[in-house]
Amino acid sequence: APFASALILAGGSAVQSAPPADDPGWANVVSPNGCSGVYLGNRWVRTAGHVGAGSIAVGASTYAVQPGSAIRLRAADGTGDTDLTLFRLAADPGLPSVSIIEAPLPAETAVTMIGYGRTRGVAVSYDANWVLGGVPAVHTGYLWGATAKNWGTNRIAGSPIADSGYGYGAVVVYETDFSTSGLGATAAEAQAAIYDSGGAVFAKVGDVWMLAGIMVAVSSEAGQPADTALFGNATYAMELSLYRPQIEAVRPLSAGYDLWQYAHFRGAAGDASADPDGDGFTNLEECAYGLDPQVQNAASAA
Repeated sequence: APFASALILAGGSAVQSAPPADDPGWANVVSPNGCSGVYLGNRWVRTAGHVGAGSIAVGASTYAVQPGSAIRLRAADGTGDTDLTLFRLAADPGLPSVSIIEAPLPAETAVTMIGYGRTRGVAVSYDANWVLGGVPAVHTGYLWGATAKNWGTNRIAGSPIADSGYGYGAVVVYETDFSTSGLGATAAEAQAAIYDSGGAVFAKVGDVWMLAGIMVAVSSEAGQPADTALFGNATYAMELSLYRPQIEAVRPLSAGYDLWQYAHFRGAAGDASADPDGDGFTNLEECAYGLDPQVQNAASAA
């Protein structure tokens, strides 16, 4: 399932739906398109590519997307898309900036996950044939509950995993595992569920909280009932240090032409008067007419 949400093992919903005592960036986690995203600063929001750009609410105000600002990030090898999108808001929501991690996290690093997805419901158990309440209880966990902004904790399971993806482009992700109490579980053990795609994975580097990952996918067992989070499931989050150069290249941009230029050229061949495809239209004219600057167009295309 490609969507995610912090689903809490320990603590009550009244606690988990308020910022943690050591807050890594609760206010910066926002909700585009009913899922999750993270406000980075300079009006930029980052979310999962399969969530896409969408207006967000901060307090009583709603902030629309700046037209033409959505930029899909490239895969690690520079070809094709990955499951990460950046978009810019039309107005400043007044939130602080966050810092992006500069190097991959070591295994067993403690992380805090924040998202807008489904919370913990009632505890459930299944036997080996997936009979609810069957004995012995082979599979245990929770049903998904209501949708709400909430947080939880976990640990990075190992080195980042490179994969061809799940239909949204090649990805490089961390894995965290949903563990029962006493088996490496954290105090507020979390597992992803629906609607938290794009949600934040924060890690503390020294004394500073950094945005280290973006939740994008979860695992489930063969035959696992829908709308459940069971011990042994995993959450996958994009490893952001790998994509940091692209993020930092986009974050200062604001003007319409600069956004268009980066989306098409990634910083190269950006002169507004250049005509890299040799069709007689400058880059600025291609932008104005809504043409592809890398495909020759007939004069009538304007």
